[in-house]
Amino acid sequence: MTDTSSPTITIELNGTSHRATSGLTVRSLVKAVSQDGDNADLTALANTAKHSPTSNDAASDDDFDGYAVAINDEIVPKSTWQTVTISDGDRIELLTAVQGG
Repeated sequence: MTDTSSPTITIELNGTSHRATSGLTVRSLVKAVSQDGDNADLTALANTAKHSPTSNDAASDDDFDGYAVAINDEIVPKSTWQTVTISDGDRIELLTAVQGG
């Protein structure tokens, strides 16, 4: 029997096609990629996509300083990352600031 409680969608993340959990928030995406890089398993994020953040999860968006997100060429303000969900077919650019010379 197949679990259909968390259907997947197809997104483009930084130019590469990925499968992701339906209902995935921008914040959950950034958190997964910041921890696991471009190979993050975006289909394993059902719990973070469907539930309110835990005290550990919501601890601080300061962890994401230096990150910027655009969906379909529109910048997504960090203040909305917790509520903006990613849709099937979205083109997402996740950028990080890098220091150097």
